[in-house]
Amino acid sequence: MRNLLVAMVIVIGGPFLDDSGGMMVSRAASLEAAQKLANDDPAVVGALLNVNVKPWMVPMSTVPVQ
Repeated sequence: MRNLLVAMVIVIGGPFLDDSGGMMVSRAASLEAAQKLANDDPAVVGALLNVNVKPWMVPMSTVPVQ
């Protein structure tokens, strides 16, 4: 994840404070690319984390779009 953050692939992410999981928002060219990014994570490959990738429409943001 640190490499993805440095490469600016991750926009924002972290664990939920109630220990129910976490969320990451990433920059991806497509839903398929986002799924590959998530499924290739070593924590997912090693079965430490489960992922659920969902498309998200963002009509409002203060984060610059690249």
